[in-house]
Amino acid sequence: MKETETEACFGCLNTSCKKRLHPKGEPLSRGGLLRSLPALLIPAAGFIAGYTLPGILVSEAAEALQAACGMTALFASAGLWYILRRK
Repeated sequence: MKETETEACFGCLNTSCKKRLHPKGEPLSRGGLLRSLPALLIPAAGFIAGYTLPGILVSEAAEALQAACGMTALFASAGLWYILRRK
């Protein structure tokens, strides 16, 4: 498959770039899927922890409070993971 200049790299359009995105039409490797798994699991774990902890710490916690804490923890864990991966 011959690549044109615009298909080579979405970010910089440089055909010799080492940070190329995955070209269309080729299957993803197992290693690529495993590297992306923490980006999905960490925010999910943050939501679960944020949802369950208020119920454990305060037995009278309303479900709306638990959902709000869960969403806050989801965005906080996703933001923290993003910041850590950028460094």
